[in-house]
Amino acid sequence: MMRVIWRLPGPQRSRMFIWLAAHGRILTNACRVNRHMGDDPSCPRCSSSEEDLDHLLRSCPTSRFIWNQVGGPARISSFFEIPLIEWLESNASNSSPQAHSDWALEFSITCWWIGKWRNNVVCVRSAEMPNNVYECLCKQFISTKRAVDKYSIVRHGQGLGSWEGVIRGARSNHG
Repeated sequence: MMRVIWRLPGPQRSRMFIWLAAHGRILTNACRVNRHMGDDPSCPRCSSSEEDLDHLLRSCPTSRFIWNQVGGPARISSFFEIPLIEWLESNASNSSPQAHSDWALEFSITCWWIGKWRNNVVCVRSAEMPNNVYECLCKQFISTKRAVDKYSIVRHGQGLGSWEGVIRGARSNHG
């Protein structure tokens, strides 16, 4: 699992977030209560009874909405049903049959943004998410993919991926 995480393309912050999640080190509200750092284990986004890591990343209605916007393997029911560590590993390694070649990058970036938007609610007391989550994430995927491809061209002589028209498609399909 660790080899899969550290070989993920994209920003170090995304890899670090996935690594922390795989080790159960993301500070959810349930974790904060267990460490006597808080007294309310409920989800700050949906008021569910307990915000654990699985809830933060997959079960919360806000997270489900984000994954449904992203699509790909997230559109199949098993995406939300397999055990959390298996879910992290299979998506980070692109091993899902429904995954396209850039899915691991999209997955890690989406996980990081779900965590960031959730932390804004807890720490900054701001529930703001972009109006068009899909377009925001597409912009992140495109800029990161360009950086990854540029790095790959320099180091390995590989070409750019096929991300043309993603933003245009996002605008016409989702908003």
